[in-house]
Amino acid sequence: MLPLTKIMVFGTFDVLHKGHLNFFRQARALSKKPFLTVSVARDVNVERIKGKKSKNNEKKRLEAVKKISFVNKAVLGGVKNYLTHILKEKPEIIALGYDQKAYVVGLKNVTMNESFFVGHFPGAPVMPGVIIVEAMAQTGGILILSSVPDPENYLTYFMKIDNVKFKYKVLPGDTLIFKCDLITPIRRGICHMQAHAYANGKLVAEAELMAQIAKKQ
Repeated sequence: MLPLTKIMVFGTFDVLHKGHLNFFRQARALSKKPFLTVSVARDVNVERIKGKKSKNNEKKRLEAVKKISFVNKAVLGGVKNYLTHILKEKPEIIALGYDQKAYVVGLKNVTMNESFFVGHFPGAPVMPGVIIVEAMAQTGGILILSSVPDPENYLTYFMKIDNVKFKYKVLPGDTLIFKCDLITPIRRGICHMQAHAYANGKLVAEAELMAQIAKKQ
């Protein structure tokens, strides 16, 4: 049985509309067994982000999100420290907002239970670089899948990897945070990204990635 994949999305969600719902569906489509948590921005943060007060207060916005049948959990966001809020929920995939398609952020909690630590290396576990690159690529897949209205009908394939650099070891107990930024706009299903991986407040790896989506046969 496949384990649940914890997916977390962030936004103000002042007045829910079809764009928000499509964003939630796209996030859920990233896993065969998704558990979707929606983080609703606090009133004070909405005012700071948009420069004006929200039309609906945080309690009303939270209740509106809770009523969506395919949202598994809805919570109020942090006021100042978002990392603490993220670590409490421990999502494996993070998206910041339905209209923020220039970049995506993902998170991976690295545990000693990962099967690759058995042989890499015995008595001195280090996360393989190839796994870090693959994790960055899967996070970047959110960007390219967001360009189609039915992401569940597509697969993402690597085309090219350039300028890969590993700066620090990733060990059991670390929390990896990935950020993938578009280098050029998505065209014809091809996505060109700059990816970074961070752990313990340091840049541990980076790579330039290119991927393409193809419709499932």
